[in-house]
Amino acid sequence: MDGMVIRWDEQKPLGVIASGREKFIVLRDDIEPDDAGRRYLILNEPVTFEISPERATQAINVHPHFRESVPVEHEIVILRVWNGTYGWARRAVGGGLYVHVNEIRTLGIETLGPNSKLWVIAAPPAMPSHKTWRGIEIDIVNDEEIQQQ
Repeated sequence: MDGMVIRWDEQKPLGVIASGREKFIVLRDDIEPDDAGRRYLILNEPVTFEISPERATQAINVHPHFRESVPVEHEIVILRVWNGTYGWARRAVGGGLYVHVNEIRTLGIETLGPNSKLWVIAAPPAMPSHKTWRGIEIDIVNDEEIQQQ
């Protein structure tokens, strides 16, 4: 089916697609990732999708139309969960990254916790069965370093 994004909430993360008079809920995991592994939608963006066989009001296999490839070498992410060895970080646009201590290149690992900022390169999942991209070549940053850039 073809539709148009009429709502996207990055914080939830979910949105609504309209097709004719029908509306469908879309979850982040049901969106095709871009070249950098990000899953997101843009308001008024045309999309193609399928209807979930389990829930007639849910869109799955959502493919944004006409989205240009945007190369991303490094990006700042916000650590949401950290157990001292691994955790999850939120990307500015679309989704999260798996973060592992072995990929951190700078000092200060003991200071990491929720809301820590990291400078990372996003890499595809290590295993084909995984959906979540991972952070590599990770640097811990502070607000002063960000303001100087």
